[in-house]
Amino acid sequence: PLTQLTEKFFQYFGGSLGGRIRELRSVFHAKVYIFDDSVTLSGANLSKIYFTTRQDRYVTLTSPSISEFYLKLTTLFSEISLPVLPPPSPP
Repeated sequence: PLTQLTEKFFQYFGGSLGGRIRELRSVFHAKVYIFDDSVTLSGANLSKIYFTTRQDRYVTLTSPSISEFYLKLTTLFSEISLPVLPPPSPP
């Protein structure tokens, strides 16, 4: 599976990668919101706590080419990621 491949990659290259690059493996989980030609990158979830009591950093970029890039990137990530499925219904 992909998780084993990722683990092997970081075992092999982990020592030669800088700390910030290695950090991506475990903590990078940006939220990408794409609306027409605008892309907002954030760490915030779309939940009540983030809209009421938390502050988070974000950046909004408006560009058709950047929007297209992030659309392709998120599509690629969704194709290679393990699906999150609801728990099975009880019999």
